[in-house]
Amino acid sequence: MVARDDAVSSVLIHVFDDVLSRDPGTELSTATLLLTIVLIRRLVVLGTGGELWTKAASDTDPTRALNSLKDTLVQLDQTRALKFFDFESRASATRPTALRSFVNAVHKIPLGGDEPALARAVMRFLDHVFHSSQKRAQGAATPPEVAELMVALGELDSLPAEASICDPCCGAGVLLAQAHVELGDNAASIEGQELNAVMLQQCRIVLELAGASRVQLALGDTLREPALVTNDRLRRYDRVLADPPHSMRWRQDGEEQLPFFEERFSTELPPARSSELAFLLHALATLKPEGRAVLLLSEAFLTRGGKERLVRQALLEQQRFAVIVTLPPGVLYNTSLRPVIVIMRGRAAAREEDEVLLVDASRLVERERPGRRGVLSYEHKQAILTAVRRGEDTQGCAAQRVSLAAIKRAGYTLSPNRLLSRDDAPTDEETLTQALGRVRASQAECARWQRTLDHLLESLESTDAHGVEE
Repeated sequence: MVARDDAVSSVLIHVFDDVLSRDPGTELSTATLLLTIVLIRRLVVLGTGGELWTKAASDTDPTRALNSLKDTLVQLDQTRALKFFDFESRASATRPTALRSFVNAVHKIPLGGDEPALARAVMRFLDHVFHSSQKRAQGAATPPEVAELMVALGELDSLPAEASICDPCCGAGVLLAQAHVELGDNAASIEGQELNAVMLQQCRIVLELAGASRVQLALGDTLREPALVTNDRLRRYDRVLADPPHSMRWRQDGEEQLPFFEERFSTELPPARSSELAFLLHALATLKPEGRAVLLLSEAFLTRGGKERLVRQALLEQQRFAVIVTLPPGVLYNTSLRPVIVIMRGRAAAREEDEVLLVDASRLVERERPGRRGVLSYEHKQAILTAVRRGEDTQGCAAQRVSLAAIKRAGYTLSPNRLLSRDDAPTDEETLTQALGRVRASQAECARWQRTLDHLLESLESTDAHGVEE
């Protein structure tokens, strides 16, 4: 299965790179790429590829040909993922020769077979596409291996058959598609909302390729106009997965009349630029009592002061924080910032024990080549999952349960750098005076070695000078 995933994604990547190398000035939009794949996939599934493809290939305008194919497939199959799109708008910046080359090449790829395998292949292909352009990747998607880790930490295998999963800022749909792939035949209700219309189109297509059938997606501002509502109440979910935008202005200064205010922001209204905190509070408000939320946030979320510190304090006292995993810097697109995965509990799942599991995996990363983002390997993900499940150190990961009392003493920071015990850090028994003594002793040792080095350099210079005189 994995071999087939790799084969299909490798061919897609090769085709994409080959088209761009032969026509380097072109810009194949991500939506056009995805629409092409899903169109050809539907041709294969319906067994109508020969006649329809021959008719489309005879058209000199590839955009018009693809739209014609799309309209025919919608009539035949009522394919939900296609009804909302037209290639003309998506392909406006695409050169006809490049689009035709990509379409003809993709048509030769065996895109039949099981949908989860195709979904994994497409997500790897998207990862490559996002790497090819900073414009594409900006806020577009969660890297596939990070999405796999987040879904695994969500423990979806424990969900019942009629479970519900939501991403309130679903972007290109990578998290939701990965969740569906993880569940397999145990189909869940997949829901999401997205502010960007193009991203939402891509999300629909990715979920179509993954074979998700129970899908409801909404366009709009989740924080200011939540659309996933039933009987004037926010819907509740078994799992919430989210990779929210960081430090985005999510409301105007002074804007406080927000829908479902008491349900979401009764603890504290996040500052206007604290978008990730606002999404976290929204996620908690939409969790079922026994639910779990898994969010990808910035490391700064763990230490910010002001109102954000007050919210962290309140949520800590409610035992809503379960696990915090610090990831390596540079694993996301177009940023070297260090992200963290934060796992939150539903109200009923909050334990009596006042501890939070902190896992520092910030040193686990491999870089394929300079200039590309770091990648979490399969072994890295397994090390993180083992550290979380056992609550103890594993290869390359430091893990420790930290009490609420210790977090309180640290000023309600949740940074592993501040809270995890380390061999070179002062212990609880070590006094400040003793710690300063160790620092001064280290400084004295450094000074001694510096004097030794200076003496050796003087000796070498003296020898050179003597040799020149002779």
